[in-house]
Amino acid sequence: VMDAGEYLWSIRNEERFDASFESSPGDKVAYHAPCHLRAQGVGFKGRDLLRKIPGVKPATVMECCGHDGTYAMTVEGFEASAKVGKKAFEGMKDADAEIWATDCPLAALQFQQHAGVKPMHPMSILARAYEKDGFGPATPKKDDES
Repeated sequence: VMDAGEYLWSIRNEERFDASFESSPGDKVAYHAPCHLRAQGVGFKGRDLLRKIPGVKPATVMECCGHDGTYAMTVEGFEASAKVGKKAFEGMKDADAEIWATDCPLAALQFQQHAGVKPMHPMSILARAYEKDGFGPATPKKDDES
């Protein structure tokens, strides 16, 4: 069993790896490095894959988000986990990114609950980058704007 980013990174130099990206989120991307990938020795292949998209140079935040498995889901752990994750929340905000990314779904939940931003998984960012209009305007223009 492999992490999806780990697998794609392992084939990045092969012909079957498709690097024909049609759009780019640009340079306003922040990447949270999940603790479990560090502990497993996988590294940050999701972040490294994002760098394959033209113009993407993600800011990397190494601090723990504080979720710790199910700890943040308990009554006792909810507030304490937010305190542990404060540096990670601030690091992501300080990156001034339009797109937040993390390989960890629990970290994504933690960021959404405590920082008000829902990160995307790197695989979702890659999928959108293959689309010509994958990273178009976030909101449509109002009628009074030209």
